[in-house]
Amino acid sequence: MKLGNLDITHAQKERLSYIDFSLEYFGLIGRKELMQHFGTSSDSCTRDFSLYNKLAPNNATFKHQDKKYHRTMSFKTLFHHDANVVLNILSKGFGNGLYPEVSRNPSVTFMDSCIININSLAVIYRAILSFVSVEIEYYTQEESTLSLTIFPHTLFEGYRGWYVRAFNTPRKQYQNFSLLHILNVKAAEQLMPMSDVRRNDSQWNEQINLRLEPHRTIKNISAIETMFNMSNGELVIHTNRVLAIHVLKTLNVELCKQKQNCSKKFYLSLLNTDELEGIELLFKE
Repeated sequence: MKLGNLDITHAQKERLSYIDFSLEYFGLIGRKELMQHFGTSSDSCTRDFSLYNKLAPNNATFKHQDKKYHRTMSFKTLFHHDANVVLNILSKGFGNGLYPEVSRNPSVTFMDSCIININSLAVIYRAILSFVSVEIEYYTQEESTLSLTIFPHTLFEGYRGWYVRAFNTPRKQYQNFSLLHILNVKAAEQLMPMSDVRRNDSQWNEQINLRLEPHRTIKNISAIETMFNMSNGELVIHTNRVLAIHVLKTLNVELCKQKQNCSKKFYLSLLNTDELEGIELLFKE
């Protein structure tokens, strides 16, 4: 049955899209979430799920244990979900909260979103919420294509697009993986508690302050102070050690140790360079 052939209201189409989105990216949805988000009655939700199941009979199965509809292996999206919209929703929420029961925030953003593989994003995000590993084919310039098993715990938007922070099982270390470099991804069966994945990521959990000042080559210092809303000629950004390098590169901060050899024009300089020794190594993809 095709959606375009049905005479349904715009409001109901939005609710059907919400169901479709939740199944694809969260793996499940119940009447409670639909009622909370749209403020509809129980009977209305029942009709929405009934219609969705008629339109996509192989997309979801109802489990009595938690009284929710769960995504099936044969799931095919009923609606087109634009990558930029998806990333915005996952990082900032959808209205009053796309999925109210998800209390943790497995995504961080500080820049505009970019186009990525929407199917890979869905698999990775479901893995984060389900505490499972994923198998990926990952492209690097140094080592061609690698086959890896990773435990993802956070999506974040960095200097060159979107990344997933994950534990690299073969190398037994945490790394940033660019979503643009992930050629293929599928869910694996290994389980690891989210608390363990995040708690053991020392670089992600290490909070630091970036102290920035106008670069020494800037003639109109007051313009830079106004542009970055500085206080007493200084800008302080609170972040973690992983995100710090992305913030610095985005804000065009000088990172060269031998300053006299740097020809690039910078807006800002980093005051507390000693605290960030070796931070550029975290930017390797």
